[in-house]
Amino acid sequence: MRRLFLILAIFLWAAALGFVNLAEKNGSGIFLQLDRAVTGTEAAEIAAREAEEESPAGFCFYTVREGEWLTCPDNGQWAKATVVPLLGNGALLGAEPLSWVRGCVLDSETARILLGTDIAGGQQVSVGEKTWTVSGTSRTLSSTALVSAEEWDSLDQCVLAGFDDNGAETAQQFLLRHNLYGQVLNFYPLLVFAKNLCLLPLWVLLFFLCRLAQKRAKWLRRLTAVIGIALLGSRIYISSDAVPSVWSDFSFWGHWLQGQKENLLGIFSWAAVDRALQMEQDMVKSMLCALAGTAAVAVGGRR
Repeated sequence: MRRLFLILAIFLWAAALGFVNLAEKNGSGIFLQLDRAVTGTEAAEIAAREAEEESPAGFCFYTVREGEWLTCPDNGQWAKATVVPLLGNGALLGAEPLSWVRGCVLDSETARILLGTDIAGGQQVSVGEKTWTVSGTSRTLSSTALVSAEEWDSLDQCVLAGFDDNGAETAQQFLLRHNLYGQVLNFYPLLVFAKNLCLLPLWVLLFFLCRLAQKRAKWLRRLTAVIGIALLGSRIYISSDAVPSVWSDFSFWGHWLQGQKENLLGIFSWAAVDRALQMEQDMVKSMLCALAGTAAVAVGGRR
């Protein structure tokens, strides 16, 4: 029975790593909630100015419209979904076919309801008087249609490319360059936490290995502990913004924790569709698998 729990722990740990790597690969680190929405025309002008920068940021403006009715002009079928007009690098929202081109990406279920198949490229869908050609489908979204924005669409949110330590600073510079204002939501700390949590089953396993080594010899226990701590310690992720520039600045931690609290509250106050676009669900799955794997190691390692 103990072996079964240890085998289960290995599978759960591998799943946790897989989910967090998927979130890092498909997600983006910085989202902006703009105080003033920009039109599709303004977003295109911002794109032209940003392209002239020495190190231009990848970005995508968008907005979320829940409860829209989609129809298929060819067969008259209809479905209710969340419509997300966007302009920019569509890959940042899981819609690479919409990068600077006109089209639509549907979730697989909505595509089957409207068009009878989730292989729907080239078919037409409409929302009111606007019609788009389907460019592809996505299995990571639910009841969602990502569509290219029109010139007059109001886009009140923006996503910037990449997970990194300086994401918040990059976002502030982007806002200043284009005279924009808004709240910055940084997913990088959440990703760092998920990555570090993946190490938890290994720390518990190290504890049991040290106990096992002690039965052979004390020096073997010490050697196991030193090697294990060195290996696992080298894999701990620490965000650069969590390290004070002056260690005697004791107020740093209070400000840092308050900033993290506000950032997380902002993230979890979002509508579900926004968090789905960010691949937040993959981070949550990773954390749950890591915790379950830790429990399995604890049960399997007991005698």
